[in-house]
Amino acid sequence: MTTPETTPGPLAATVWRTKLRSTKKGVDHGKQETHCFEHNRVGIGWGVNEVASGAPAGEVIAAIQARPDWGKGSAATVRRFADDVIDGDFIWVRDQLGLYRLGRFSGPYRYENDEVARAVDIHQVRGVEWLPVPLTEIQVPAGVIRSFIGRQSSFSRIHDEATIGYTPVLWAIGHGEAPEPLDKTRSEVIEKVLAPFDVEDLVFAWLQVTQNVVLLPSTHSRSTPVIEGTLLSRDGEPPIILQVKTGDAHVDLEQLRLAAGNEPRRLFAYATCGGYNGDVGADHLITTEELAQFTREFPTVVPPRIRGWLDLALDQTG
Repeated sequence: MTTPETTPGPLAATVWRTKLRSTKKGVDHGKQETHCFEHNRVGIGWGVNEVASGAPAGEVIAAIQARPDWGKGSAATVRRFADDVIDGDFIWVRDQLGLYRLGRFSGPYRYENDEVARAVDIHQVRGVEWLPVPLTEIQVPAGVIRSFIGRQSSFSRIHDEATIGYTPVLWAIGHGEAPEPLDKTRSEVIEKVLAPFDVEDLVFAWLQVTQNVVLLPSTHSRSTPVIEGTLLSRDGEPPIILQVKTGDAHVDLEQLRLAAGNEPRRLFAYATCGGYNGDVGADHLITTEELAQFTREFPTVVPPRIRGWLDLALDQTG
């Protein structure tokens, strides 16, 4: 499977995420979203009735700490929202349709406890400039998608390096500006910049087009530690199983052969560092050059977030 890598993007950025999904009974999540998107703000809950609007963060946090039924994490989350964010930081949220909204913080912390704030359960507030157009799951960094999976703090920082690098690119594109280019070739972008999940997506796209196969989605799972998935041939050839490694990790070809079992399988592998352990044999070792050429010849089947990175590469011809 893939391994994490650390590759800075064209711009350094601090990126946060929050869920506009109050757990308070009776709160309309649609109204929560409207309150934020139409009024250029973002916020979280934890309103304390006895604390008036405009109270400083310290007073609000102290009042929350005095509510043991809310747990220690509540005060820590509000402190993070009030003290750690600075203007210019980015914020990701996901709306009720599953679309992603990107914003940029543009104002100081303030506490609101009026009738409107209580109705939408948004009491801890900061100003935000939002991109006007929502983004889909094939446009946003994979790290953003993963940040909304499972149980998370209502407000937290995204540390995924690919997300940190690509979020400013999307912000620039959303404002009709040219992002800062990368001092890397297309091949170097594939090997050193793309997130692990993006490398997997690119390899799967390459296989399905160049090898005339189809991916069985149920086989592409985190529960299969050796193979990324199984692909069936349209031409009657044996199925393909695949392993992808990123960063400095090597592909273990012997493990891949064992994962094939007794059934005839074609074994494909790709390591961004070019490292393979074991006897190569008849396996197909995918090269970065093959993937780079594929992105030139078939750009429409390359996911938009990958194309976005490749568009910043030095070599845009050929």
